[in-house]
Amino acid sequence: MLLMASAHLDLVRTVVLADPSPLEAMLPNTPEATAEADTRRAYISAALERLQQGDVDGGLEHLIDGVRRPGAWQQLPEPQKQPFRDNAWSIKSLLIDAKEPLTCAQAGNTTVPVLLVTGEDSPRQYGVIREALAPCLKSHETVTIPQAAHVMNRANPPAFNAAVLEFWAKHEASLGGGRQ
Repeated sequence: MLLMASAHLDLVRTVVLADPSPLEAMLPNTPEATAEADTRRAYISAALERLQQGDVDGGLEHLIDGVRRPGAWQQLPEPQKQPFRDNAWSIKSLLIDAKEPLTCAQAGNTTVPVLLVTGEDSPRQYGVIREALAPCLKSHETVTIPQAAHVMNRANPPAFNAAVLEFWAKHEASLGGGRQ
């Protein structure tokens, strides 16, 4: 979304980024950022390897446990697992998307208000990118969703929806109506 917003300012009025994926070009050159990027690549690669072996649930377990916490996949109710299975091969894009060459200067081209959302239990990797991204943006706000991790819109829908709607309402008034 940020890539599109920075390139096509005429198409958006606000941007909401919920735990944006690490864009490696934006990560600081620190041991913590490098370690987080390496960890992310490792669990995504392990997930893809399992998918290529025909083990969809095993691949998804690597991914979900990496994004959330160990054991998270096994704790998901069966109906919540099916959408992940239906979209399992989209995991492949996670490695490709991380290599998008977005720089801080390019992110700064995004002049519309940006809401950076995270869950209070989100993995540190998302905090690293949020901390790298925030100073680049001309107009941003941050919100932390309580009792939620990376998929905060599912873990705490009332808090997530309230935060997004409040952000939109505030900026809708200042933008004079129209699409979001």
